[in-house]
Amino acid sequence: HSFTAAAATDGVLIRPDLLTGIRGIDREAMTVTVEAGTPLKRLNTALAREGLSLTNMGDIMEQTVAGATSTGTHGTG
Repeated sequence: HSFTAAAATDGVLIRPDLLTGIRGIDREAMTVTVEAGTPLKRLNTALAREGLSLTNMGDIMEQTVAGATSTGTHGTG
């Protein structure tokens, strides 16, 4: 982990906690459309039910999709 003041603000901070859910899975395009606040654990569980998975995954599944994207989370794949 690398804790920083990246999210510290005197202004407005948007928390996407209630913006959760999977909107759609497009097998042909190999894409999934999700809400920004969807936890990676929930996304991975839903994909596994469909016989799918993310190509690359960091090791913290409690993160949200927006959190992983905004911090440049990466795995080893």
